[in-house]
Amino acid sequence: MGFPMRHRLLIWIAAITLAPSLALAGSELLVNGGFDHVSRAAAGGPVAWTHHGDARLEPTPDRDAGGLVLALQDDADAWQDFPASGGQTFVIRGKVLQTADDGPVDQPDAASVYVEFHNHAGPMTKTPVVQQSAGDAPGVWEAFDHAATAPEGATFGRVVLTGAARTGTAYFDELSVRDAPQLEWSDEFDGTSLDTTKWIVVNAEDWWDCWYAPHNVEVSGGTLKLHSAEEWYNGKNWTGAKLEGRYHPQYKYLEARLRHSAADTKIWATWWTIGWQNNTWRWPPELDICEFGTQWEPNPSQTYHWDVGSGHTYDGANTGVDETQWHTYGVYWSPTQSPIFYVDGLITYAPGGPAEGFLMQALMILSSSPNRDDHYSGCPLATWEVDYVRVYDAPPEQPNQDAHLALNKPATASSEENSGLGPAKAVDGIATSRWASAWSADQWLRVDLQQTYTIDEVRIHWQYASAREYKVQVASAPSGPWTDCVHVTNNWDHEAWKTHTFAPRSGRYVRLLCIDRTTQWGYSVFEFEVYGAAPPIFPFDDDGDGDVDQADFDVFAGCLTGPDFGGPLAPACQNQDADQDGDVDLADFAAFQNAFAP
Repeated sequence: MGFPMRHRLLIWIAAITLAPSLALAGSELLVNGGFDHVSRAAAGGPVAWTHHGDARLEPTPDRDAGGLVLALQDDADAWQDFPASGGQTFVIRGKVLQTADDGPVDQPDAASVYVEFHNHAGPMTKTPVVQQSAGDAPGVWEAFDHAATAPEGATFGRVVLTGAARTGTAYFDELSVRDAPQLEWSDEFDGTSLDTTKWIVVNAEDWWDCWYAPHNVEVSGGTLKLHSAEEWYNGKNWTGAKLEGRYHPQYKYLEARLRHSAADTKIWATWWTIGWQNNTWRWPPELDICEFGTQWEPNPSQTYHWDVGSGHTYDGANTGVDETQWHTYGVYWSPTQSPIFYVDGLITYAPGGPAEGFLMQALMILSSSPNRDDHYSGCPLATWEVDYVRVYDAPPEQPNQDAHLALNKPATASSEENSGLGPAKAVDGIATSRWASAWSADQWLRVDLQQTYTIDEVRIHWQYASAREYKVQVASAPSGPWTDCVHVTNNWDHEAWKTHTFAPRSGRYVRLLCIDRTTQWGYSVFEFEVYGAAPPIFPFDDDGDGDVDQADFDVFAGCLTGPDFGGPLAPACQNQDADQDGDVDLADFAAFQNAFAP
């Protein structure tokens, strides 16, 4: 007759749970790192975290998007394991705050965060991520950002949070462990000659009175040097240098570390890509990852060029950094993400071009030559120096952002100008990305907060195309009915932040309803931020009896989905989605096991 369904489900789950797991690049590896989900079975402790001592979730005095943080009193600690294998590098981020009592300060056993790597025999390494004493600005949040590499033979990692013994209470929030971007290709220019298996040296004219001359390419002292000169060569009066990559990346993060040998010289130097399709170059698209030319200021600039059927269009911005100092310049793009530019690992500009403008491989190019627009005989020229070129599978993680309820939550809109100006851009935390609507009066932007919150503040960063009249509304369902929180009737501010506070309103969906325009265009919003608080969440305890028991397991089993599940959760299953990722899966099962108390 076979096993009952519940037992067969447990056997199936156990088989999958025991199978090796691999961390995807950039994916979040901790469950409930924001400490929003409370376990009643664990006396108010955090779901998915093992702990001992006085560990509990409680509100903090400052505004916190989730409303709760982990508090460790005295010598309490908490930990959570994550999948790891030897050689993998992980980025551990979070915040810690410590309060001090009347005891001594600078205790060696004060609030700390450690990362450990284990194998079947036990712990292999234990590295401090942050060690905060009571003398370290008690009452102030300290953000931490640490990279750790698993030793060979490691099978899993563990994040350990320790309390502030004898010095007060330690608070933790926004814990995150992600697989660091993996290096896929590089040239470090460490030899004495160019690696021609990686680069083609261009020997051709530069479309004016200049020639790309191979003798201007030099590798020495650990860097690539591209020289420019005023000299007669192949019938031209000027020479420069140009390299084209033999490796053609697609949907990757490209980065180079660059500088000029002197400031304010008359060269045009660029680290750039164009399209590569069917074994030949294609233009557009073009990504000017770092473009220096003295015909514009400040320098260098970063620009995306595209053509999706309506002609060549471009969007870019100047970085304003000192070109004579070493900086890294990068770009990332994907089939669904239009290019985003970086300097020194930080996002600098998100152009408004569409993702479909660069759906192909890239031809990487390094070029430098006298500037055809403003050179003159005897003008100062510089050497374009390159420390390395690297290609990673994912872009660098950004520093901890000031969390708000709408950050990176699902967003929809009545319209979008193109795919690079979609509604998600208004809640991605990138200051230069934006949502832009169609050019008509009645438009809206809606954010799904993914659970009910008590909302009391909204901040809007308008682009120049702002709304003269608009409303901020909340609702419990995407179709409404909508409750007005704010109604503005006479706004003429452009490129400005507008902060609106109001009486608390409860809802899951927040809508910006744009009624009338200040320009002939549509509406455009850089950032749409929502603030408020959520009630404590007690996942899995569906019958509300204070325990996660067999009755609750029956509900959980009915909601458990496969790894390819992508549909909306039934209302009865919302409480089973502990990590709030939109489905009930093995990560939620791990949290359920931790809370289960039959």
